[in-house]
Amino acid sequence: MTIKVSSEEMQVKKRQ
Repeated sequence: MTIKVSSEEMQVKKRQ
């Protein structure tokens, strides 16, 4: 479940 959160966080950081 950590991989799913990491993937979403990466997308959010890229969007910022």
